[in-house]
Amino acid sequence: MFNLLSKPNTRTMLCTSLAVLLTACGGGSGTDAATNGNATTTLATSSTSTPATSAATWTECASEWDTCSFSGPQQVRYGTDGKYAYKNATDSIECSNAVFGDPAVGLGKSCQYANAATTPATPTTPPSTTPTATTKPTSALAPYGQDASLYRLAFQDEFEGTSLDTGKWTDHIWYDPATSTNDYGVNGGSLKIWPQRNASGQFAERILVTDQKYYQTYGYFEMEAKLPIGAGSWPAFWLLNSDNPPAEPEIDIMEAYSGDTTGYWADANKHPIRYGATFFQNGANTSGLQKTEAPATGDLSTGFHKYAVKWEPNQLSFYFDGKLVSTSAVSMSKRMYILLDMQYGSASGSADDTTPTGPSNSFEVNYVRTWQFK
Repeated sequence: MFNLLSKPNTRTMLCTSLAVLLTACGGGSGTDAATNGNATTTLATSSTSTPATSAATWTECASEWDTCSFSGPQQVRYGTDGKYAYKNATDSIECSNAVFGDPAVGLGKSCQYANAATTPATPTTPPSTTPTATTKPTSALAPYGQDASLYRLAFQDEFEGTSLDTGKWTDHIWYDPATSTNDYGVNGGSLKIWPQRNASGQFAERILVTDQKYYQTYGYFEMEAKLPIGAGSWPAFWLLNSDNPPAEPEIDIMEAYSGDTTGYWADANKHPIRYGATFFQNGANTSGLQKTEAPATGDLSTGFHKYAVKWEPNQLSFYFDGKLVSTSAVSMSKRMYILLDMQYGSASGSADDTTPTGPSNSFEVNYVRTWQFK
């Protein structure tokens, strides 16, 4: 994950990362566990709507990430336990957070359509072209799709203020000097990190870390985010130990490469269509287990998704929107801190004048949360 060919007391990871990525590309090791009902599903025309009359009854039509199908125009609701979002659609609609938002955060949801005798409500607002973040939870929220009784919350940032919480984060990693480049901010309930040229006219990495502020060994680590597009863009969510470099463990929960021109990591419009989940047991370029999974997901720039890892003493399990992506038998026992970053290069190529800059093309993070095992 590092871009450190010239930096002292660190390990050179770029070549190893490329080798691992090429293995994933050529060897077909990516697990398509998340493709069932993924974001590439073609949707019928839909719009935001108000709920049908309270007298309506509903027919179950799809579980989360599947497609709800019916005949003609109909109102569909998505959620569970009295918490629903509503859409009007014709013939079918994808049953997912990306389409409806998340009315019941942390719970398994499904779709239902109203009785044929119930007339769909008139839309009250046009559909938004900008995905919205999900409703913020209480601190007792469990990891998405996991058993709440097994966990206790250890770290949480909902990014609800107007600036980065410096009690939790530092806006540069230890080997980079602080910079005043306007390439990140907190507003509207999310953290945004975006491509931007610095004072020298270069696209320079921005890495936010909890180093010296928060560490954890084992547990569940989860982020909800929407990814940027464009040449060079390389957003990531990862865990690292820098106590004794270079032979230090690393877990890359999410890395995406929208500038890829091979059609594997990105589409022809430079939108990310899959991401890498990687671990290095003893650090890059050292002995020890390492592995990359690359689940096909659909366009990750059009909506918010949950990226997570469950780190146990003898096992790592990666999750996408609560669905298991891969599991590996590996022991990694050193404490780690959290990193959120926008770098440039690797499989994403170089950022250039075609790369959209500014907050409208952000690595947008709705929250970061971690739990310890009880």
